[in-house]
Amino acid sequence: MKHLTPILLIITLFTLLVGCAVPIPASDATTTETASESETMTASTTITHALGEIEISGTPEKVVTLEWSYTEDLLALGLQPLAIADIEGYNNWVNIPIELSDEVIDVGKRQAPNLEKLAEIQPDLIIGPAFRIGEIYDELSAIAPTIAFDAYPTDESITQFTSVKDAFMTIANVLDRTAEGEAVLADMEAHFAAAQSQIEEAGKLGESFSLAQAFGDDTVSVRLFTDNAMGVEIMEQIGLENGWEDAEFQLYGFTTVGMETLPELGDLNFFYVVQDDNNVFQRDAIKPVWDSLEFVENENAYPLGGGTWLFGGPLSAKVLVDTVVEAMTGETVMVAAAADDDEAASEDNASEETAMECGDGMRLFESETIVSSVCVPETAKRIVTLEPFYSLQMSLELGLPIIASGTYAEEGGFPEAWSEEELAGIESIGQFEAPNLESIANIEPDLIIGDAWFQGENYDLLSKIAPTVLIESANWKAWFHDIAGAAGVPEQAGELFTEYNARVAEVNEKIRDVEVSFVRVVPGGFQLYRSAPNAYAPIAIMTETGVVRTEFETGTDDSSWERLDWEGITNLTGDVLIYVMGGADDDEGANALEAEVTENPIWQTLPAAQAGEAHRVNAQHWMSFGGMRSAYSVLDDIEALLTE
Repeated sequence: MKHLTPILLIITLFTLLVGCAVPIPASDATTTETASESETMTASTTITHALGEIEISGTPEKVVTLEWSYTEDLLALGLQPLAIADIEGYNNWVNIPIELSDEVIDVGKRQAPNLEKLAEIQPDLIIGPAFRIGEIYDELSAIAPTIAFDAYPTDESITQFTSVKDAFMTIANVLDRTAEGEAVLADMEAHFAAAQSQIEEAGKLGESFSLAQAFGDDTVSVRLFTDNAMGVEIMEQIGLENGWEDAEFQLYGFTTVGMETLPELGDLNFFYVVQDDNNVFQRDAIKPVWDSLEFVENENAYPLGGGTWLFGGPLSAKVLVDTVVEAMTGETVMVAAAADDDEAASEDNASEETAMECGDGMRLFESETIVSSVCVPETAKRIVTLEPFYSLQMSLELGLPIIASGTYAEEGGFPEAWSEEELAGIESIGQFEAPNLESIANIEPDLIIGDAWFQGENYDLLSKIAPTVLIESANWKAWFHDIAGAAGVPEQAGELFTEYNARVAEVNEKIRDVEVSFVRVVPGGFQLYRSAPNAYAPIAIMTETGVVRTEFETGTDDSSWERLDWEGITNLTGDVLIYVMGGADDDEGANALEAEVTENPIWQTLPAAQAGEAHRVNAQHWMSFGGMRSAYSVLDDIEALLTE
């Protein structure tokens, strides 16, 4: 299991009630809180989608998908749907590694689902494509909250693949599987990168291709996919170039032609999907034409198999890539990350990196927690940080010359813990998830620092602008040392940690002999942060000072975070309870939420609450941790609440 990086933790776990919320892809989702008379809390989420706006309470468990791509999305997130449309068709056309459960219910055709059956099974959520369910949307919505996605954008600047990824993450968010969704997409991107490397090694990078799907009974219809099609974009991402162009924009991503058009393609790599029981190219009347095609004569025609679904989600994308790479190179895709378990490969890589020679005014920077060893300036004078969390705030604490940074929002959105004077002269390069590379290039930095989780896929592009250090660690101290090392001020970091360690020792000597619980309260429930080897920074600081957590709140990296409901918080049996409200202490909503929660009879049964030892702390530093400034704030709270 991959451990969440600190910044991913901030984004995944700390977006409710934070000053700058992170947008959910493909929707304008906002979260509000309601409490029932039975003293339970449920999150109410409003989703704006292709056909309107709906409100979803809690986390849907019984989900119906009326399109195979959304069925695949659920399976990729580790969930089985309650029901889908056209199970037989799904099994015939969609080939992914995760099987559909035999218990899934069939609710009819995708074009005309059985509304009576849907009402009978009482789903919590229905998901479908706008172009299919538009006419029956009201009927579906009367059965259950219904989300419709625009699978075929009319905006020519938006590709199908972009829509697929946005829909996938919206579904992940609605089903409380955000972290799983991010991991699936990261794995897919790593797969693409590995595939491109293998295509390049085979000497086929940049070769022309055409992607086709053929079918028909009396006549043969061939779909030639255009640049906006999902399958084409995927193949272009692994280093190939689409050889079929249509003068007109094709909404569905393909042009339907007959056999007479295929000779126009010339000699390229022709990848095609036909069903095994209906290989139209091998019919007696068609085969002579097929055999005469230039790409067939030159053995550049590659069948992808009937189960290669070109309209699916992340798993289908990987299947397509696997099939294409094996067809072109005769090899399976080998993801580079596999070398992490191969000591010999790691040693070879380390030797190569050590052998790097840097030019005048440059030096080699190496660390186990960065993406790659890199030549950096002896003294960096123009540094860009890609996000406003650790990268920016730790750099400021080290006194580095920051000229620009990624922010919480496209305009503004710098950390509130820093004053305007302290941030003066730092330009915004856009929201941290997608910083503007052109802006970065225009300001001509000599060093770029950021988080590998968000910018790993842009590493090569960023490195062409300036030496780039992307950090991949769950340990806040490792981040601090990496930033200092990259900027050439490691001794400065050492001095800061000498002072910090002295402060920790001072607090440690006075820690009370009590067990401590910690929880974050959010609309809809609670978030537990366990003490673990790679715990989030404030929790790690608690451990350093000698704070003892309850057994329930002590775990491994794989169990360091968990959502709790009202029943779950009864496990918070510490003598002292430290809690955070949302993510902004000065927020009126957070204050109202605190009043509601602390007056609840279940909260009042907690041992710490009964003893008057339940204490609220400042969320700005505890939940938007940025570096030394936050660390000292956490230490001050620990001293005030947990020492003799």
